[in-house]
Amino acid sequence: MQKKAKLVQIIRKIGAPEPPRIKLTGILESPEQDLFTFSFRAEDALCNILNFLGDLSINIRFLSKTPQSDNHYWARISTDPDQREKVLAIFSRREITNNISGFTSHQGVRIISLYPFKGNPGVAIHLYNTFHSNNVEILAISTASSVISCVIWSKKLPQARNLLKSAFYFS
Repeated sequence: MQKKAKLVQIIRKIGAPEPPRIKLTGILESPEQDLFTFSFRAEDALCNILNFLGDLSINIRFLSKTPQSDNHYWARISTDPDQREKVLAIFSRREITNNISGFTSHQGVRIISLYPFKGNPGVAIHLYNTFHSNNVEILAISTASSVISCVIWSKKLPQARNLLKSAFYFS
């Protein structure tokens, strides 16, 4: 009898007009941040940047490294806005500028972190699809088994918050 009930439940999900909402244990929003993106080839380029940031006690709120091709990576680093001038000074150092390309900086971003309930796969793709279909640009994303964090424009935060409430449910 339980197998039949499970089969009926699966068939209902297949025919459902929208995917079922995914359960989360929590969500956190950061204060406003700055985001810096750049590409690099040599691993020591990123290490040097992180060392310089550490030497100046700059708090890194978000860090992601994404492979592109043939030892070429994109990095995204988010810091507190009151540290912006120090961070820009690091990125203007010759030993840094010679080893990175495509440097951009963005002011006015926020980090949203989702904490999925165990056993709920597909949170990152559901988040991406929800935001993408509603014109909320994800500037950076980092996934782990216990947390998914993304960086969005601050002005989109109220819309993103409402979308999350409708696309996910919280325990």
